[in-house]
Formats: sequence, C-alpha cells, structure tokens
Amino acid sequence: MKLKKNQQKVNEKSYFQILMRGIGEEYVNSVQHKSDKYCGGSISNLPMSVADLLISGFPLEFMNGETYHMPHVWLNAVFDALVNKLGDKRVYVISIMGIQSSGKSTLLNTMFGINFKVGGGSCTKGVFAQLISVDGLLANDLGYEYILLLDTEGLRAPEIGNTKCLHYEKIAALVITMADIIIVNIKGENTSEIEEILQISVHASVQMHSLKQNIKPPLGCYFVHQNVSDLNASEKMRFAYANIQKQLDEITITAAKKMGVSEIQSFNDVIDFDMNKQILYFPNLWKGDPPMAPVNPSYSEKAIGLKTQILNNPSEKNIYCLTFSDLKNCVSRLQKAILDKNIV
Repeated sequence: MKLKKNQQKVNEKSYFQILMRGIGEEYVNSVQHKSDKYCGGSISNLPMSVADLLISGFPLEFMNGETYHMPHVWLNAVFDALVNKLGDKRVYVISIMGIQSSGKSTLLNTMFGINFKVGGGSCTKGVFAQLISVDGLLANDLGYEYILLLDTEGLRAPEIGNTKCLHYEKIAALVITMADIIIVNIKGENTSEIEEILQISVHASVQMHSLKQNIKPPLGCYFVHQNVSDLNASEKMRFAYANIQKQLDEITITAAKKMGVSEIQSFNDVIDFDMNKQILYFPNLWKGDPPMAPVNPSYSEKAIGLKTQILNNPSEKNIYCLTFSDLKNCVSRLQKAILDKNIV
C-alpha cells in the first residue's frame, strides 16, 4: 500500500525521532550497566554525534512524548558534548506554549527559518529543542552566542485525556526552569486558553521555588493571538487581560502561601509581563483559502517584529544569559525535583 507524499514525509521525520530516542535510551542503559560498547563502537561517541546533529540544525527530544520522561543523563551528556565542541557558550532559551494545533511550530519556523514538524497528523508530542547560532558581531551586542528553541506539546491534546494536566505540568516545569522568554500562542481571542496555560505554569513555578531550586523567573512572557486583526482587538482585549492578571495574582499568592514561598507576591514575581508591550495580534497565516493560497506577508512581518523584540530583551535589561553548563544543571535540578518531591 503506497503512502501519500505528505504522510511519507511525516513518517520519515517520525522514524528519525524514534531513532534519536533509541540512541538516547541505549546510552542511558549502557551508563547504568557500566558498559562502553555499542554496535562495535564506543558508547561515549554517541553524545558527540548527536551534538553534531543538533549544531547542524536537527531537533533533539527533551521530553519523551509517549512517557513524558526527561532523559536527564542523556541530555547532560549532550550538553557536555556541546561544551567540548563549542565551548561553554551563552544560550538564550525561547519556548512556546499553547493549545494543540494553534500554530506554535509554524510561528517558530517563520520567526527563525527552521523546520519543526507542522501540518495535519504531525502535532508536537513532548518537548523538542533546536539550536541556532548567532553571528559573532551580533552576539556581542545581544549578549549570547546561541539560541535554544523549545517547541512544546499542545495543551488539551485529545490523546492525553484526563491525565493532560499532569503531563503538561511537567512540560511547564521544564519551560519555567530553562526558558528566558515564553511565547503563549492563542488561536483567536479566547482568554480561557490563556488562564489554563498560565495557571499550570504558575503552579509549576511556585513548586520549583518551594523546593529551593534557585530557579530564575523568565525574562518575559509574550501573548500572540493568531487569526486576529489588531485594529479593534487591542482595546477589546485590554480589559480581559486586566481581569486575567488580577486572577493570576490571586492564584499565585494562594499557591505561594500553600507552599511556604513568602517572596512570591504576584504573577510578575513568577513571569515578567507588561500588558502594554507583550500582547500581539497576528493575521491569518494564509492569504485566502488553502491549499492554493499564498502565505500572508502581514503574518511574516508580525513574526519578524516579534523576533526582533524578543532577541533584544537580554541586552535591554542588562541580563547575562545562562551557559550550556548552566542549562545542564537546570535539567539535573528539575529531574531531581520531579523524582524526589513529585512536583506535579
């Protein structure tokens, strides 16, 4: 039975992900059993090979989309390989969250010219990372040499069912632990999506603070409403966001009191958010009806505008970005918190 062309492409990418996941699992098993042999070669060469792929633009699975397990031993080895190959460079981490099929991967692809999986039947599961290098002269101005993009699974994925919140809280904990900037992607003007995503993020963040993990809050949170014209939406949504922020402050204070975290008094203590600057409205991706419709130039212009705004954030706030070694320690602390205290 022949596969359709787009289905074949999806399967090829899925096979690659399965292969990469299998390599990581084999490495972890070999470390646990203190064996250094793998297909006639040395197991210690695997992280170096995968680091080469990551540097070349291939995505790396950070959280398994089937079991929602984060292979921290494997990820630590890949980070060590990156340090050996590139040096302990500064990394700016950008993550995206949102409802399933809201266009998260498409937005990242448009902003950075990469190739996360998109299209029907290819929704992101788990968390995938992609590494992008920054030009030397620009790196000095921005304050970092690499960008790490985290593409996350959509909330309310139908396959998860009643356990969706537990799995997504693990994803939120990973994002809060590692990301400098969080993009919350929303389809239309539905504010209930925002509340659900941010409530999960708030609880995950307060949990990490309560476990004394020394987690720095993200530098900012940008809300992107897709398929919305900003001509009338801006004033209409301002009142809704004011109510949301008030509710999130109450939720944050309640969660912090329950977990004994006295230094958290508002939502902005968890995630920095400026309602006047960090809410954006994007038109439809397509100019007309797909599949024959061309891409809407206004969508691309908005995406580039958001990219410029985000990339300049650390230098404007005089923030020093974490290094590969720092991110490795973040992964280890998060995994320890999950295993020891069951943060979800």
